[in-house]
Amino acid sequence: MAHLIEEYAKNLGCKISKPHLADHFYPIPFDKYITFHTNDEKVQAKHFDYWPTVFALIGDYLSSEGIKVVQIGGSKDPIFNQCDLDTRGATFKQMSYIISKSIFHFGIDSLPMHMASHHDKKMVCLFSNLFPSNASPIWNKKNKYKLLSPDFSKIKPS
Repeated sequence: MAHLIEEYAKNLGCKISKPHLADHFYPIPFDKYITFHTNDEKVQAKHFDYWPTVFALIGDYLSSEGIKVVQIGGSKDPIFNQCDLDTRGATFKQMSYIISKSIFHFGIDSLPMHMASHHDKKMVCLFSNLFPSNASPIWNKKNKYKLLSPDFSKIKPS
Protein backbone atom coordinates (compact mmCIF):
# COMPACT_ATOMS: atom_id res chain seq x y z
CA MET A 1 0.00 0.00 0.00
CA ALA A 2 1.13 3.53 -0.73
CA HIS A 3 1.45 6.28 1.85
CA LEU A 4 -1.96 7.28 3.24
CA ILE A 5 -1.65 10.80 1.85
CA GLU A 6 -1.18 9.37 -1.65
CA GLU A 7 -4.29 7.22 -1.22
CA TYR A 8 -6.32 10.20 -0.02
CA ALA A 9 -5.09 12.37 -2.91
CA LYS A 10 -5.89 9.66 -5.45
CA ASN A 11 -9.37 9.01 -4.08
CA LEU A 12 -10.25 12.68 -3.63
CA GLY A 13 -8.76 13.77 -6.94
CA CYS A 14 -6.48 16.41 -5.46
CA LYS A 15 -2.77 17.18 -5.49
CA ILE A 16 -0.50 16.74 -2.50
CA SER A 17 0.87 20.00 -1.19
CA LYS A 18 1.98 21.33 2.16
CA PRO A 19 -1.05 22.40 4.20
CA HIS A 20 -1.51 25.79 5.79
CA LEU A 21 -1.87 25.59 9.55
CA ALA A 22 -3.45 28.61 11.25
CA ASP A 23 -1.69 28.51 14.61
CA HIS A 24 -3.29 30.19 17.62
CA PHE A 25 -1.20 31.52 20.48
CA TYR A 26 -1.00 29.43 23.64
CA PRO A 27 1.04 30.73 26.60
CA ILE A 28 4.00 28.48 27.38
CA PRO A 29 6.18 29.70 30.29
CA PHE A 30 9.33 27.99 28.96
CA ASP A 31 11.77 29.01 26.25
CA LYS A 32 13.23 25.55 25.77
CA TYR A 33 10.84 22.61 25.69
CA ILE A 34 9.88 19.41 23.91
CA THR A 35 6.36 18.16 23.24
CA PHE A 36 5.04 14.74 24.19
CA HIS A 37 1.88 13.00 23.01
CA THR A 38 0.35 9.68 23.96
CA ASN A 39 -3.10 8.29 23.20
CA ASP A 40 -6.44 8.27 24.94
CA GLU A 41 -6.60 4.48 24.54
CA LYS A 42 -9.32 4.62 21.85
CA VAL A 43 -6.85 2.71 19.73
CA GLN A 44 -5.52 0.05 22.10
CA ALA A 45 -2.68 -0.85 19.74
CA LYS A 46 -1.20 2.61 20.29
CA HIS A 47 -1.13 2.21 24.06
CA PHE A 48 2.44 2.08 25.38
CA ASP A 49 2.95 1.08 29.03
CA TYR A 50 6.59 2.15 29.28
CA TRP A 51 6.45 5.95 29.06
CA PRO A 52 7.51 6.26 32.73
CA THR A 53 10.67 4.29 31.84
CA VAL A 54 11.32 6.62 28.90
CA PHE A 55 10.98 9.64 31.19
CA ALA A 56 13.34 8.00 33.71
CA LEU A 57 15.92 7.49 30.95
CA ILE A 58 15.80 11.04 29.58
CA GLY A 59 14.92 13.01 32.72
CA ASP A 60 18.43 13.77 33.97
CA TYR A 61 19.59 14.88 30.52
CA LEU A 62 16.60 17.17 30.02
CA SER A 63 17.06 18.64 33.46
CA SER A 64 20.77 19.28 32.95
CA GLU A 65 20.02 21.05 29.65
CA GLY A 66 17.15 23.12 31.06
CA ILE A 67 14.64 21.46 28.74
CA LYS A 68 11.03 21.17 29.88
CA VAL A 69 8.41 18.65 28.71
CA VAL A 70 4.99 19.87 27.55
CA GLN A 71 2.25 17.27 27.23
CA ILE A 72 -0.13 17.83 24.32
CA GLY A 73 -3.19 15.92 23.18
CA GLY A 74 -6.82 15.36 23.97
CA SER A 75 -8.41 16.10 27.31
CA LYS A 76 -9.03 12.38 27.90
CA ASP A 77 -5.42 11.34 27.26
CA PRO A 78 -3.72 9.96 30.37
CA ILE A 79 -1.74 12.61 32.22
CA PHE A 80 1.96 12.12 32.90
CA ASN A 81 3.28 13.74 36.06
CA GLN A 82 6.78 13.67 34.58
CA CYS A 83 5.71 16.50 32.23
CA ASP A 84 6.32 20.08 33.30
CA LEU A 85 3.16 21.45 31.69
CA ASP A 86 -0.17 19.86 30.78
CA THR A 87 -1.84 21.37 27.69
CA ARG A 88 -4.18 18.44 27.00
CA GLY A 89 -7.41 19.76 25.61
CA ALA A 90 -5.90 22.70 23.73
CA THR A 91 -7.46 23.25 20.31
CA PHE A 92 -5.74 21.85 17.22
CA LYS A 93 -4.64 25.38 16.30
CA GLN A 94 -3.18 25.95 19.77
CA MET A 95 -1.50 22.53 19.66
CA SER A 96 0.09 23.45 16.35
CA TYR A 97 1.41 26.68 17.90
CA ILE A 98 2.81 24.79 20.92
CA ILE A 99 4.58 22.32 18.62
CA SER A 100 5.89 25.11 16.38
CA LYS A 101 7.76 26.69 19.31
CA SER A 102 9.19 23.39 20.62
CA ILE A 103 12.66 22.03 19.92
CA PHE A 104 11.60 18.37 19.58
CA HIS A 105 8.54 16.12 19.59
CA PHE A 106 8.09 12.55 20.77
CA GLY A 107 5.14 10.22 21.13
CA ILE A 108 2.92 8.02 19.06
CA ASP A 109 1.89 8.04 15.41
CA SER A 110 -0.83 10.70 15.54
CA LEU A 111 -1.93 14.13 14.38
CA PRO A 112 0.68 15.92 16.54
CA MET A 113 3.41 13.90 14.77
CA HIS A 114 2.18 15.27 11.44
CA MET A 115 1.96 18.80 12.86
CA ALA A 116 5.57 18.46 14.04
CA SER A 117 6.50 17.31 10.55
CA HIS A 118 4.78 20.37 9.08
CA HIS A 119 6.82 22.58 11.40
CA ASP A 120 10.02 20.70 10.43
CA LYS A 121 10.71 19.50 13.98
CA LYS A 122 13.01 16.70 14.98
CA MET A 123 11.03 13.81 16.45
CA VAL A 124 10.88 10.22 17.61
CA CYS A 125 7.55 8.42 17.21
CA LEU A 126 6.24 4.95 17.93
CA PHE A 127 4.23 3.02 15.36
CA SER A 128 2.13 0.00 16.25
CA ASN A 129 -0.97 -0.41 14.13
CA LEU A 130 0.36 0.94 10.81
CA PHE A 131 3.51 0.39 8.83
CA PRO A 132 5.71 3.49 9.20
CA SER A 133 6.09 3.56 5.41
CA ASN A 134 2.31 4.09 5.09
CA ALA A 135 1.90 6.90 7.61
CA SER A 136 5.35 8.46 8.09
CA PRO A 137 5.84 12.21 8.39
CA ILE A 138 6.06 13.74 4.93
CA TRP A 139 6.69 17.46 5.41
CA ASN A 140 10.14 17.46 7.02
CA LYS A 141 13.43 15.91 6.02
CA LYS A 142 13.92 12.21 6.72
CA ASN A 143 17.04 12.91 8.77
CA LYS A 144 14.87 14.81 11.27
CA TYR A 145 12.84 11.88 12.52
CA LYS A 146 13.20 8.38 13.87
CA LEU A 147 10.23 6.03 13.65
CA LEU A 148 10.16 2.99 15.91
CA SER A 149 7.95 -0.01 15.28
CA PRO A 150 7.76 -3.72 16.07
CA ASP A 151 9.24 -6.28 13.72
CA PHE A 152 6.39 -6.70 11.25
CA SER A 153 8.06 -9.55 9.33
CA LYS A 154 6.06 -12.23 11.19
CA ILE A 155 3.05 -10.33 12.47
CA LYS A 156 1.28 -7.57 10.61
CA PRO A 157 -0.20 -4.40 12.12
CA SER A 158 -3.93 -4.39 12.70
